[in-house]
Amino acid sequence: MILPLLLTLAAQASEVARDVVVPVPTDENRAAWVAFLTPAADEVAHESIPWLPTFGEGILAAEERDAPLLFWAMNGHPLGCT
Repeated sequence: MILPLLLTLAAQASEVARDVVVPVPTDENRAAWVAFLTPAADEVAHESIPWLPTFGEGILAAEERDAPLLFWAMNGHPLGCT
């Protein structure tokens, strides 16, 4: 019962895929591609944070400035695929 439905959906998807025009990078549209692929300023804001390579250095820097320290730890796959 489910196999005919899956086959029908696959056939329709292949027909739709044939009609899709994939843009190709050329010399004429290079500037548009560069603008599209270049990350916006808010997407790279994390690069302006003075990250420290070790937790120990972070503790010392936080104590010197009398500032709080954020320690973020996680366990497992970064995409949640555990």
